[in-house]
Amino acid sequence: MTACCSTRLLFYPANKAGTSYAIPDGVTTIESSTFYENNNLVSITIPDGVTDIGASAFDSCKKLTSVSIPASVTNIGIEAFNSCESLTKISVDANNITYSSENGVLFDKNKTFLVVYPAGKSENSYTVPNTVQYIYMSSFAGCKNLENITLNEGVENIYTAAFMGCTSLKTINIPSTVTAIGNQAFMLCTSLKTINIPSSVTALGDLALAGCISLTEISVHADNSKYSSVDGVLFDKNQTTLIVYPGGKSDTSYSVPSSVTSVYSMAFSMCPNLESIAFPPSVTSFGYSVIIGCEKLASVFVPESAAFTNQIDPAKMFTSEVRYAVSNDKANITGIELGTGQTTVDIPETICGYTVASVAEALHSNVGKHTHKRDENSSCALCGENKTKLTASDFTFTAPSNLVYNGSAKEAAVTTTVSGAGDITVKYYNESGVKLSSAPVNAGKYTVKIDVAEGSECAAANELTDSTWTFTITKAAVTIKANSYTVKVGADFPALDYTVTGLSKEELGFIPELDCSAADTSTAGTYTITVKINVAEDDKYIYTAQNGTLTVQKKSSGGSSGGGSSRPTTPTTT
Repeated sequence: MTACCSTRLLFYPANKAGTSYAIPDGVTTIESSTFYENNNLVSITIPDGVTDIGASAFDSCKKLTSVSIPASVTNIGIEAFNSCESLTKISVDANNITYSSENGVLFDKNKTFLVVYPAGKSENSYTVPNTVQYIYMSSFAGCKNLENITLNEGVENIYTAAFMGCTSLKTINIPSTVTAIGNQAFMLCTSLKTINIPSSVTALGDLALAGCISLTEISVHADNSKYSSVDGVLFDKNQTTLIVYPGGKSDTSYSVPSSVTSVYSMAFSMCPNLESIAFPPSVTSFGYSVIIGCEKLASVFVPESAAFTNQIDPAKMFTSEVRYAVSNDKANITGIELGTGQTTVDIPETICGYTVASVAEALHSNVGKHTHKRDENSSCALCGENKTKLTASDFTFTAPSNLVYNGSAKEAAVTTTVSGAGDITVKYYNESGVKLSSAPVNAGKYTVKIDVAEGSECAAANELTDSTWTFTITKAAVTIKANSYTVKVGADFPALDYTVTGLSKEELGFIPELDCSAADTSTAGTYTITVKINVAEDDKYIYTAQNGTLTVQKKSSGGSSGGGSSRPTTPTTT
């Protein structure tokens, strides 16, 4: 059989039967996309004599498991083996002067370029050899098993789409020798959580981190002259350009800083937690499709003059575009374009630091949840709603029923018969005007104020009070009385004691001093037993001392006939 006269293999049908194919001898060039999306081939034999393998030549051959590159091949086009998800090994003839292979990974001859890491390799980690300086275009694209990649110092350039679609990749280091990261370099690395940009990087391509839905933070070395990071968001050095908002940040809303004048294309790409984004008046330039794939995004607030056409997903999904203008440091909403299926849009208290003062009257019906901004007539400037304005005279105040300290909180009652009033919150203030965290317990004078939530017919009201909305808790009375005693002359001096009313001795918390004006019982008479209360005054009790007496009586002068002996007498306590 004679060799095929053709030198260029142009096309191999995608659905051609057969799991293997030997390229005919004599072929020197495999054209671009020749085997694109072949669904059956498991193995392909490339004969010696082939010199060129075109771009995307074997792209998306999903069952292809291994490829051997003969010595004759001098050129392999970009993405030649892209999306070959079963490919586990690329081997290269040792005599090839342009390419080499190590552990099934394709390099240039000197191993300075890493050309292709087979997408079907089962390992979950990989360390790039020390010789490598360049991570070639799409070299790791679609490697779904890799979780960790280590790049050694010496790597200088990460080419376009180098790690695109590495959906299991969680960690990767960017060495301090890297100067450029290409377009889409880490796009759709959906498990990547953090990434550090070293000081050496001076070029970061478009969409390099787009679609990284788990990325919570992008950090930048402080000495980097081109880029910076604020709260994990990537900006240029002067923070005038917003480059990437990390898709995995947990915040539900984000206000772009006022220093920003331009926003990169797809800066907000696949951010599943964001519900609201606000752009400041300083922004004058947007890339294309600034917001895409943010499935929960309900509203975007844009300056009235900004050119923002077609910046949200074309279908707009469920996102409303709200236009505003700033006047006298207040934001006034001038336009609302509701998203698909929306009937209203929630209005925040502020937009990029500007208090929202009004919504154009024609847009009132589009206003959803908001805090009413009412004028003196209780008409809301945001939705136009009119409600009754409440005053203290609309409420009835009832002081607590028991106003003597007993250790329990004293709660006042404030009620109203006005229809449609909201819930009432009662607040208490002491004589110094300090607000208490709850109803008062201790003695003192207190003032009551109320906050009233917005009701179905009444506007909200705060700090309502009246001069009569006060009450005083008095101290509880505690009496400490010295006991009285009666003894005979010469009897033992009694052990002095006391009686407490209003509390038990255990609850009293201190021992009063008892002192008698008599030192002994040698002389008949009546003596005072005084009580000294040796405790500082508090805001719970008022203490009263009552003295007692010691009565010393003369011994009886009579005696029984026939004589007898005397015996000590027991003191009588009163």
